[in-house]
Amino acid sequence: MIEFHARNAENPALEEILSAILAASWKLPYGDGYARQIGVAVDNVVLFNLMSLAANDQASDEVRAIASLELHQLKGWISANYPPGTESANSAHFFYAAQQIEQFEKDPKHITVPPPPPPPDGSPIGAPFAADED
Repeated sequence: MIEFHARNAENPALEEILSAILAASWKLPYGDGYARQIGVAVDNVVLFNLMSLAANDQASDEVRAIASLELHQLKGWISANYPPGTESANSAHFFYAAQQIEQFEKDPKHITVPPPPPPPDGSPIGAPFAADED
């Protein structure tokens, strides 16, 4: 992404892509009930993958730096929007995420967020079932 953007500024920069992902996950209101649970699960996948990118020895220094900065900015956004003591349905989720980012910043090689579970076997969600094709 960085090289493509450097060659042609019309290509999105890594910062733009990560910011868009965070805007569509962490910074998007969840709603209630099941929609909230899905939002929390998506947030956790994004957080794990962003931490994994920031700690990836195979990634360039610039990629790790950008991912680390996005994590730090996310922690700041959480602190500004959901300071400790704020009462909301999402308080625990945001508090825990801020703690995870803080731990990660102290030791980037130790990611404490559990990896997301693998998707279930079978057709993708929303795909017709074999029984429906009869």
